[in-house]
Order: sequence, then C-alpha cells, then structure tokens
Amino acid sequence: MNNGPKKKLCIIITHFGSARYFAKLASFLPEYDASFLITPKTTSKCTTDEIKDIQDYARERNISIFKIGSLPKLNGIPFVSILRSWIEFKKDARRFFDARLIDALLGSEDTNLYSNALFLEARRRGIKTAILQWAVSGKNDFQKNSKRSIFPRYHPHTPLHKSYEWILRHISNLLGITSLHGLIPGQGTAERFGVLNRPSFELFASLGISEKKMQITGSADWELATDVQKTLDADTEQRSVIARENRINLEKKQIMVFSTPFNIKGVIEILSDEEQLAHYRKLIRAIRAVAPSEQADIHLKIHHREHVNTYAPLRDEYDVILHDKDAINEHLVYFADLYTAEGSTTNFIPMVMEKDVIFTNMHKLDHFESCRSIFGIERFITNWDEYAKTLSLWKDGTLEKQYKKGCVKTDTVSKIQSLIAG
Repeated sequence: MNNGPKKKLCIIITHFGSARYFAKLASFLPEYDASFLITPKTTSKCTTDEIKDIQDYARERNISIFKIGSLPKLNGIPFVSILRSWIEFKKDARRFFDARLIDALLGSEDTNLYSNALFLEARRRGIKTAILQWAVSGKNDFQKNSKRSIFPRYHPHTPLHKSYEWILRHISNLLGITSLHGLIPGQGTAERFGVLNRPSFELFASLGISEKKMQITGSADWELATDVQKTLDADTEQRSVIARENRINLEKKQIMVFSTPFNIKGVIEILSDEEQLAHYRKLIRAIRAVAPSEQADIHLKIHHREHVNTYAPLRDEYDVILHDKDAINEHLVYFADLYTAEGSTTNFIPMVMEKDVIFTNMHKLDHFESCRSIFGIERFITNWDEYAKTLSLWKDGTLEKQYKKGCVKTDTVSKIQSLIAG
C-alpha cells in the first residue's frame, strides 16, 4: 500500500453527466488527488444551472474545482475573435499549470479548441494526458448528413456555417494551431484514448484514429455495478435501507424506466415538451397493461438534463414513482425486475447485473441503431405493437435476453489506471 503523497489528477469536465462519471471513477483511484477543471467553452452546452450543479456536486464530494477562460465575444470580428480567444486561453492555460503541480490530465474528448490547448500545454510540461470514452458513440454520430440524428451539434446546418468552419480550419493550419475544431474523439493532442470495448476500438480505428493511441479500458460504471450487486446481495440490512431510500416495495415487481430527452434545445431536438411527455405516457400505459399497480411499481429515472416536473402528470395518472438526476442508477437497476430504456449508456448496468431488459427506438434514430453493436444489444423495439408483445413475453417469463452475454467486463479500473499512468 502506498502511504506517500498522492499524485495530482486534473479532469476536464464538459457537463453534469461527465462530472458524475468522473467523480465515481475518482473514488476508485485512491492513489490520486482528483480535481475538476471547467472552462466556459468546454461547457458551452451547459446552462448556468447545470454549471452550478457541477460545482455543487464536486464540493459535496470534496473534489476541488477550477475554472479558467472565458467565452469569445459574439459581436467580435469573424475568425479574428475566436483566434484571439484561443490565444488568450493559451495564456490562461499556462498560468493554470504554472500555479499548481499536476501529474495527469484526463478528459472525455480532445477535439475541442480549448481542451486541445490544455492537452497540448500539459504535454509540453511532461504531464500525462489521456481521454476516456464514457458514453457510447456510433458511426452515424460522425457523419455530417446522417438522418434522424439526435446530435445537431455535430452537423453544421447551413452553407454559411460550413464555409465558416472551412475557412477557420485553414486559417488555424496556417497559424500552426493544432486541430482547431476537430470532430472525432482521439483526433486531438491527448496521448492516449481509452475506449469502452472491442467494437468501439474498431469503430474509431475505421474513422482514422491510431490503434497505437487506443486502449480498451471499459467503464468504471461496470465495476461499480458489480460492487453494488455483490454488496447488496450479501448485506440484507443495507439492501433494506437502499430500498426504502428509493421507495422500493420489495413485495412487488419493480420496473425501471430510464428516460432519454428528445426535447433539449441546442442538444437533442426531436420532440416538443408536450410530445416528450406524450411519448412516455404511451410507454407507461403499455407497461401498465401487463403490470397493474397492485402487482408492480413503475419507476421513471430522468436524464440529468431534464426536470422531474416534466413527468409529474404520470405520477397521478399511472402511479409512477419519479426519480431526479441525483438518484443512483446502480441502486435503481439492482432492484429492477425489468429495465427499459432507449440508447442510454446506462444500459450497460443491467447487462452487468444480468437483468431482464427491453430496449426501444420508437423514433427509429440512426444514432441508436449504429450504437447497437457497441452495446451488444440484440435488437431495439421500434413500434408499439412489438413493445406490447415483448412486455407480454416478460410477464409470462419467456423473454429472451436482449443483449449478448460477455459484452461488458468488470476488471476495468486497473485498465483505466494504466491508461492514466501512461
């Protein structure tokens, strides 16, 4: 056991979901003193409330959090303002590294102008650098003309925007600015890239990422899910406490629905707020047809970008138990007799715990289908009649596994430690 001083690990945070993931990862890395770093540009998709949530979340877990840089002025001169912003950020990055000793810099992507600058400055100082895939990506995420994408940020919509991107890229190349605005994780200046599994490795390799840069690490979530399952299986008292905290009635079947928001402006824009509620109302109604309230509880866990009040009508109409973003996914899934969701990275947790699952893609999104092999999912349900039939199979106890066994590994933390250490 190492009783010496801890190494300093700085983690670039992009939004609340990444903060949650990296906080969990930090709990598995006792040899490191982890801190969070946020910049206005790398968190530009976050609302003010979300940034505050990130800061509060870190402080509650005694994780130091640093903030550097500022957004470029929107009324500046085209091209000049963003390049000036980059130069100013480089100075901020130098001051940041000058002021503290850091052994390793970790993030989830290295293609953003500002995160790239951080990685480049860190490497110049001999600091270990790596990025870690924690969310699922499919090939269609990186194709500009992919139909039915849920990620408009990857797809410039207008000829003017495309022209701006093209000119900006060539100006940056002339000035020697590395990967001013990349697209695919791994294209930037981080030294190493930890990916989830073999299909992810092959995907990024096919997109031009060097195989020498990549390591298959898996996700810390998988090891955490295994630990939670073993602990609660063995400790009946703790299991009862966790059940009460999550309003779990152990006398009933427990059905866990994890939502995907299709109505987040600037991030995921497919449905209106009313259509989002209607979508989950229809899904809950289908579940209640085979699982009446006297036999089963239905829980709905919201995505971190959502507000629990969006689904308040379902509480009154169908006795749905609502959980906000702070609910612990592993605890909810542990008690699930059935788990149902769309293309969420959380889908790996019920696979680790070998739960009955039903995966859906009612909007027939290319993104979800292109991620199927990454997840190891056998199929997505794409229409409501098929969903009702599959629910009936589950009720009858004849539902086959909807995922491939062995697609997730649980010895992930040691591999992530190796990635960070270089």
